[in-house]
Amino acid sequence: MKIFFKISFAFYLFLSFHNAFAFQQEKALERSLENFVITTNQDFYLAGDRLWFAMKLMRNHEDYLYSKLAYVEIYDSEQNKIYNEKILLDPDRLAYGDMILPENANSGLYTLFIYTKWMNNFEDFPVSKKQFLVKNPSIEGSETKPVVYFQSPPFKSAKLSLFHTSLSSENIEVLDKNGKSIEILEEVAGMEPYYSLVPLDQPLQVIFQNQKFEVLPSPFWWDPSEYTLEKNGRSNGAFQVVTHNDWEIIEQLDFSNNSSVSLSKERHLENPTFKISVLDENGALVWMYEHQQAKPQTGNVSFPNSVEVGKGFQINFQGFGQDVEQAVLWAKIPDPQPVVNMMRIINDPNWKRVDVEETQTSLASALMNQTNNYEMEYVPMLVYKPWEINFKNNFKNLFRTDKIDIEITEYMMENEINRKVFHEHFGQAEKVSGLSSPFIPDISYVIDEYLAFENLETFLREIVVQTRFRKNRKENTTEIRILDTTDDKVNFKRKPILLVDFYEVKSVEELSKIELHQLDRIEVYYDRNTIDQTNLGEPVGSGMLAFFTKNNDYALKNNLRSEQYLLKDVKVSRKPPVTKAPERFQQHAVNLFKPQFFNPKVKFYRGKAKNSVPYLDYPADLLLESWIFSNDRFEVHKKTIKVL
Repeated sequence: MKIFFKISFAFYLFLSFHNAFAFQQEKALERSLENFVITTNQDFYLAGDRLWFAMKLMRNHEDYLYSKLAYVEIYDSEQNKIYNEKILLDPDRLAYGDMILPENANSGLYTLFIYTKWMNNFEDFPVSKKQFLVKNPSIEGSETKPVVYFQSPPFKSAKLSLFHTSLSSENIEVLDKNGKSIEILEEVAGMEPYYSLVPLDQPLQVIFQNQKFEVLPSPFWWDPSEYTLEKNGRSNGAFQVVTHNDWEIIEQLDFSNNSSVSLSKERHLENPTFKISVLDENGALVWMYEHQQAKPQTGNVSFPNSVEVGKGFQINFQGFGQDVEQAVLWAKIPDPQPVVNMMRIINDPNWKRVDVEETQTSLASALMNQTNNYEMEYVPMLVYKPWEINFKNNFKNLFRTDKIDIEITEYMMENEINRKVFHEHFGQAEKVSGLSSPFIPDISYVIDEYLAFENLETFLREIVVQTRFRKNRKENTTEIRILDTTDDKVNFKRKPILLVDFYEVKSVEELSKIELHQLDRIEVYYDRNTIDQTNLGEPVGSGMLAFFTKNNDYALKNNLRSEQYLLKDVKVSRKPPVTKAPERFQQHAVNLFKPQFFNPKVKFYRGKAKNSVPYLDYPADLLLESWIFSNDRFEVHKKTIKVL
């Protein structure tokens, strides 16, 4: 009876676990998911440089009522927060902006995190991040030892791959688990992946600069030709296999009683990369591997192979699908190759440091461990109240105490200093980027497209036909009224909210103090549907006139308090200042680095788009980098252009 009871109880536990996971599986597949894709203008900066970033919210659904607010945080090499802001996403779920790295910034590896409040529902969500290197030439840092990374490919014929951050070549000795020498790898070049011929089918030891480290093989075998995952004999217990990217579950399989599982090849072929997560019976992440497969690009980005200094050129996007929404385009001086190599290894989840215990986050494990039930930040909102999130406490597994730095050659440093001198000489470091409204107005008036007017009031009276001036005889003041077309009746009874760079102006007298030549454009919101889609709630109930200055400096010049900012501590996307070629361009006088060109929003129509790079003022190789986005997919096109 006791034996029968034990067997029955064990069977009951198995069924309970199986049913519980099946329930979790169903919920995970049906859940609406999201995450960000981040891109920056560089991977290598000097202290005091301007960092440009762009973000796109990817999702596995089409629901409009979802996250509208992005939280941005940057941490230095000591895990100190040096920057944070909240940015309102635009209607295409894009946001872009910039910040200046502190002049006293420590050298080392920095991390940019971008997330939504919805992600805070989960204990260990894989928050999107982008890491980059910062060097401060004016501060002598403590000597940092080179570090070693290794790759443990989950293949039966896997070989040991290594990468170290020393700029000089090093000898590396490989031993078995008992300390017997297997091979001495001579003159392994620094800052380049090294693919050895040493089999990685058993635990190994690696000696690098007189230090010994342990290297473990993969606990599972992956066959990319057959799409099968197999236990390799060292993995015991009940497991589940989940394939996914960071915002979409692709497939879930029970790995409990079988030595191998087969994935559906058809489901995965649409993804150029996907992650394989293995979870234990508690939903904890046991192992993860990112599979990359050859996938033809859906479209083509064409432009000249070379262009003359001082001349612009056209970029054509063609052949992309109807679901393509927009692209982010960079034209930039390439980072030094050692930095490119290092950042590729650091941002690849398949490479691990030999001296640090890696902590990985996975969408699959996060969905199994939901902790809270917060409301999502979606609209329309009656009152806009951004949530405060203690990111460092809530996402502890994203932070590690390990430090990393690399030696910088004189050539690398000289290139960066030249670029920074250009920015400072032409005011690029101080120039404030323009505000890009996250909303779509009923009509927008660009000031420079009209003949000169004496002042702003005259411009409003003569050009902006959706507004009227009215005398308030009671208070002996002048007020602005806005067009009202409610119930098909046209009148000018409503009093709109007046914003300058999204700071609220309380009177026409205050507004009239602005010089017309300081303004870039005026946006008008008067239709009821347009007002509702601004997502700003009650303050804009009667319509809105938004004035944007050319340098986004209204608050700075007038010493305004933050309380007057309509969104309080929430910012809207910015856009870079427009760069135009000088009228008299002399090629022999051109000897400076051009700041990167950045178009944060290339609009597509039926899978096609065009873009113009205004001009290039330095003979060099220029990297053209295009990120093309749809609702739940993206692809990256990179190509180098010669500037002659």
